[in-house]
Amino acid sequence: MKGRIILNLDSNSKKLANITYLLSRSRINIEDINYVDTGERVIVDLCVDNPKKTIDILKKNNYEPQSPDKSLLISLKDEPGALFKISKLLDNEGVKLLKIKVITKGPKIAVLGIFVDKKRKAEKVLKSYLL
Repeated sequence: MKGRIILNLDSNSKKLANITYLLSRSRINIEDINYVDTGERVIVDLCVDNPKKTIDILKKNNYEPQSPDKSLLISLKDEPGALFKISKLLDNEGVKLLKIKVITKGPKIAVLGIFVDKKRKAEKVLKSYLL
């Protein structure tokens, strides 16, 4: 069963190489990957064919994987009014915003985790912001 795993790492390209090596050595297939470097932090969003095994392997190797099954990961310009645009889009479509968590901020980009009451509808509304 496919699943998503998110890693919040310090900006170091060797870590991505190590993660992909660990997963390939364990016969885990990466179905999709999003990689966002904010300058200070790197967010790696993986879709893998075996999320439970992936989490176990990453934890054994001192990574802190997160499973975002009830949240959406979005990327915004770090500027006044950016969050207003998101909240207004959701509000206009009847999607209730339940929680916002800043995952990381760089000089120009902010990556947020958001929790909503209607995830599928929010995914459609925020398609251009999703990671």
